[in-house]
Amino acid sequence: MAHWVKISYERNAYILDLERVAAFCCSPNGKITFSLPDGNTTLILTPSANPEAYQTVRNYIEHSLGQSLK
Repeated sequence: MAHWVKISYERNAYILDLERVAAFCCSPNGKITFSLPDGNTTLILTPSANPEAYQTVRNYIEHSLGQSLK
């Protein structure tokens, strides 16, 4: 099952399947960083800049891990 999300980032709109992202980095300050499947673009999500996409990605990560990121 695909997990699609739309992310607006630096004047671009990305629609991607989170299942295709190889790795996520979750920093202590709450940022979520990951590279797009093409390997050439890195996105950084914060709860203040893109709250809906941030929460979708965070929920996906937590669901995949089976535990909270707190």
